[in-house]
Amino acid sequence: MQIIHLIDPFLFELFGLSDTNLEKLVPAVTTFYTIGQLAPKVTIRDNLLIVELADGHTASSNDEFERAIDLCNSGQFTKAKPLLTAYLKANPTHSEANRVLGQIYSDEGDQEKAQDFLIEALKWDPKNKSALVMMGNILSNYRKDIATSQKYFEQARKVSPNDHLILNNMGGNLLKLGKWQQAKDIFWDAIKLKDDYPNTHYALALIAKEESDLNSAFFSAIQAIKFSRKADPIYGQALQLAIDISRELVNNLGGGVYDSLAQQLRNEFRVKIDIVNDDSIGSPAILQLAELYNREQHVIRYKEAIPTHAHWIVHELTVLQYILQAKAEGKNLRFAVTSETQANFKNKLTSPLPEQAMQALYQGLNQQIFNTPAALFAEHDIFNEFAELRPHQFLSLLANVQEGIAASTDERILQSVPEFVLRVNRIYNILKAFQFQEFYGVDMISDFHARKDEISKAYDMFREFTEYRDEKNAGDEYKLLEGWASQLQINDLFILIAESESREGRRESGHQAAQMAQFQESAAEAGFNMAVTMYMVDALEYFSAKSHEHIKKTALEIAMLGMQGIQPDKQGYKIRAVPEKTFSGYHLLAYYYVTFALAFPGMLNQLGLPYDGEYAMALKMARK
Repeated sequence: MQIIHLIDPFLFELFGLSDTNLEKLVPAVTTFYTIGQLAPKVTIRDNLLIVELADGHTASSNDEFERAIDLCNSGQFTKAKPLLTAYLKANPTHSEANRVLGQIYSDEGDQEKAQDFLIEALKWDPKNKSALVMMGNILSNYRKDIATSQKYFEQARKVSPNDHLILNNMGGNLLKLGKWQQAKDIFWDAIKLKDDYPNTHYALALIAKEESDLNSAFFSAIQAIKFSRKADPIYGQALQLAIDISRELVNNLGGGVYDSLAQQLRNEFRVKIDIVNDDSIGSPAILQLAELYNREQHVIRYKEAIPTHAHWIVHELTVLQYILQAKAEGKNLRFAVTSETQANFKNKLTSPLPEQAMQALYQGLNQQIFNTPAALFAEHDIFNEFAELRPHQFLSLLANVQEGIAASTDERILQSVPEFVLRVNRIYNILKAFQFQEFYGVDMISDFHARKDEISKAYDMFREFTEYRDEKNAGDEYKLLEGWASQLQINDLFILIAESESREGRRESGHQAAQMAQFQESAAEAGFNMAVTMYMVDALEYFSAKSHEHIKKTALEIAMLGMQGIQPDKQGYKIRAVPEKTFSGYHLLAYYYVTFALAFPGMLNQLGLPYDGEYAMALKMARK
């Protein structure tokens, strides 16, 4: 048996020598490789130390070793350990047996014994890559000896230069040493070897963030999400990192990104467009079509206090672009509700609802039917044409999907909302979650707790959307709107009227026109927010045991916060009157509404909160 070592500083360290003195190395090597009375032959040639073992050093049958490996592979380490110990007594030269026993000791927490066996493994086979990597990890993670750890990883890289895991270990050590540029170079080398390894992308995201290159950091964090599984720890870490980076980025974007699009539409379609900050609206942004308000200009209103408002402005401008394109080709349709379609909705209910709650549900469902196809097209175009908005879009869509999950899983909502409404709501929300996952890799489908047929239907609808999106024609959103409503058996809840026929009055009565305008205006501005309903139920239950004075005190404290602006998608609000809770923006707005409804009902209209329907539903749910 012949063992060949390269004579370098690592060899001296392997044999416990503090200096590179060959006169000390040869005796140390000879002593180690002597078993009993059998001494090895040690020679030095061409910077190599060659050890030739005397007869009797060759390992015997591997049957016991293979049996131990089988036990390890099935997780039975306690049974494998004595087999390996016995095997090594008879076969001390077996490098891999030493390595496996070292790994078992490491898993048990005995890092000192693990190191002993790993050093033995490397003395018998200096190219045992697994032993080199394990030694590097133990020294780095447990001994905190980064410099020595790096020597083992460097040896492993010499043995296997195309192993991306070794490079990742080396890069991780360099990060611990604060050598960011060297680490960055190593991780880019690792990407070249394997570009779908999430840990590498995550490390590059951390480095880019440290360098204040937030756009690169965001890109790499998203890549880490896309290439990992939801159950992997790196998935959650990368998701949180992407959220943190996005929140930093959204504060650094000017208005030019939407101003240029607005000017493009003005020039192309000869229309007037105003973009106006309006903190009184209930949504991040709304589109008000000129014809519905009997004025010359289209208006997009937005809430400047919402950090991602730039994304929502571009979203509404893109929807306006679709409408203008459809108008130009005579393909624009109007969405109308009538007394007959309202009756159809009521007939689908299996139990009566308060009139206000029923109307809110009907309006919210129609809003979802009407808006979803155009919204999917708009987000697709934003993702592909406005790369600088991706962090904004990421946060906006994440909040939307989370809101949909809350509305689909809260037990009180499930008990109070008609099943057919819940089903349609889940399918449309899962459809949007599929798009979010495609963009950013975030898998939230299972969080809806939906039935298999609902997930399958949402996926089929998403696949149908993908057939249209890359070569969208004017009015394609209406094709999807009608088709999906038919598939979900809700196409009797509304009517679509060609705009040209609407103007000529051939298919639309004056009453229908008024209802259509009312729906399109209210659908844009309000919509039924099930998450707010859920938070209102929480508020009603909380204040049921509180005094009227306490409720008044809470209302006034939230009103003071409201004067500074409450951001719906912000987290971490605290109020002294309810010290045990931490609020999101929507949660706090729900408490705002409920406290005034209970303590100052005559002042509700002054709040400007469009949650009358949500409150009616919350009252019904709270009584159950």
